Amino acid sequence: MFPNSFQMPNNANNNLFTSSGVFVPDPLARFFYIEACGGGGGGGSGANTATASGLGGSAGGGGVLAVIFTPILPSMVTVLVGAGGAGGLGVGSNQSGNFGTSGGNSSFGNILSASGGGGGGGGNSGQQGGTTGTSGTNASFATAASGGSGASRGGYGGGAGGRGFVGTAGVAGVIAGNGGSAIKSPYFLNIPCICGPGGGGGGAAASGVAGAGGTGFLGGGGGGGGRIEGSSGTSGAGGAGGSGYVRIFWW
Repeated sequence: MFPNSFQMPNNANNNLFTSSGVFVPDPLARFFYIEACGGGGGGGSGANTATASGLGGSAGGGGVLAVIFTPILPSMVTVLVGAGGAGGLGVGSNQSGNFGTSGGNSSFGNILSASGGGGGGGGNSGQQGGTTGTSGTNASFATAASGGSGASRGGYGGGAGGRGFVGTAGVAGVIAGNGGSAIKSPYFLNIPCICGPGGGGGGAAASGVAGAGGTGFLGGGGGGGGRIEGSSGTSGAGGAGGSGYVRIFWW
């Protein structure tokens, strides 16, 4: 039974997968700590309307961060890393924004898995922020956050969900939605969590091209795109979600 937090041993080794591959465990290792993070959902694009009713796109949800401790592993483990979801494309005159797509799942064999975050809604077509993925299988700890929703008049795309905290919604005026914050490692006081924050929301515009949502980092959701007011131009595209990862420590 492990305590809520403790120091990682100084002699611990680690391996980080940001793309799929194969992990061959050290046969002399006595214990393994594994993190898996699903890909972040893509943000929705903003609306393009002739009136002030248009909304910025909502942000993608953060991928689940799941962890597990185990003393035993097979001689070879297949590692799958989920891709980040695509952001919704910006739209032309008098159209609702496009939805972002969900992030992919990450897994460490059949020992641990973490699902990707949901895509954010397009402006005027579904203003909920992207949902989080479901909890990882076999996890001793799992968390994620949903994306912020888009703003109304003068608004911006919502901030994206990060690992631990929900991204803020866009607001009217000059303030864009912030990306959701990352969290620290759930157990180790001396090991920072590398799961990323979500992308911020894109700025609105009266014409031209509105601001695109920011890209999420390592499982963070993509920011929502800004809207166009006046229908002359192209709304902001949603930001892409960050890809997931799998990280293994052993000692």
